[in-house]
Amino acid sequence: MSHSSESAIVHENITNGGTELEKKLLNLKPPFNDIDDVYLSSNFNELDRSSHVSVVMSERVQCIASGIYKEFETMIEAYGLPVVERLMPLIISLLENLDDLYKDQSAYHAEVRQLREENEHIYDQLTAEKAARKQSEMVSEF
Repeated sequence: MSHSSESAIVHENITNGGTELEKKLLNLKPPFNDIDDVYLSSNFNELDRSSHVSVVMSERVQCIASGIYKEFETMIEAYGLPVVERLMPLIISLLENLDDLYKDQSAYHAEVRQLREENEHIYDQLTAEKAARKQSEMVSEF
């Protein structure tokens, strides 16, 4: 299938409900390993076929992806699908990286919270041991 016929099919899918573009934006596992893969590929559809992984995004990134999707629709109406085809893999990669950063941040916050609780528990134990030692020293002096 040629690039122009694939573009026509994708454009038809987008104009008939937007599901194809939305799926590509919301399945944020990029079908390429490196940013160079995007530039070296002559067609986004070639990259898209290699992706078999679906990722659940954070709510924040879903909201951002939804806004970008609406902008892509506007761009397609104004300038045609080829403008968006080459940009889409880059945006998907950025959104996936952003989602990973949100997940990392959440994990770090959970770890910090756990470490603070452990620190507080250890401090309480130390304080109790100091008080017990001081009490035993006072008793042994008499």
